[in-house]
Amino acid sequence: AYLSERPTEAVEWFERAKPFEPERSFVVVHGHIPTGIERLIEAAKSGKSLIPEEARQGDERARLILMLADVYHEGQQWEKSLELATAAIIDKSRTVTPEQRSYAYFRRGRNYYCLDGAAFDGHAAFNDYAAAVRAAPKAPWASHAMFLAANIQWNHHKDGQAAIRLWTQLCQRYPESDEADRSAFFIGVCYQWMGDAARAKAALTAFTVKYPHSRFVNDARQRLFELE
Repeated sequence: AYLSERPTEAVEWFERAKPFEPERSFVVVHGHIPTGIERLIEAAKSGKSLIPEEARQGDERARLILMLADVYHEGQQWEKSLELATAAIIDKSRTVTPEQRSYAYFRRGRNYYCLDGAAFDGHAAFNDYAAAVRAAPKAPWASHAMFLAANIQWNHHKDGQAAIRLWTQLCQRYPESDEADRSAFFIGVCYQWMGDAARAKAALTAFTVKYPHSRFVNDARQRLFELE
């Protein structure tokens, strides 16, 4: 029903599936974290597809594969979602658009990152995020892919300089994106983490001037105070 874009019917079936969800591997101690089925129900109720419109246009088979990959991802079935995203990537059909292939890379990267334990593959996630940007640099998710790629360089490879280069490129290429101010802030944080106080001060000061209404401004000012 969801793949056929019958949202009202999809909600009904997702509601029936809800009691049979597997138990979580964690306990929510504060607030509410929606389950996979709850996220699917919310998407169906809104009448919106999980995947962006740009990835739905083009090859029909690729559209269905990507929609199903997102269903599995929302249901936290990372391996199955990864398998489907790979199927869209290797599809040689000429009607598969660059945006569809880009989104498949982006979705596969998210799944590689979400895999648990030894299955986690940050290197593969990084490569897929980079491939997503190359395939469709103007896609709405391209800036987010670049941001996540930079995060992997910092958090998992401990390569602050590589992360800063990517965040800087993001600010230059996608200045209007939702990730631009966060990237500018993280540049300062990363310099501080690397022990380069002078560059950290310069980056954080530039950030507060350029993004005075960012949600990270107070944190940036506190860091500047500490650096002084």
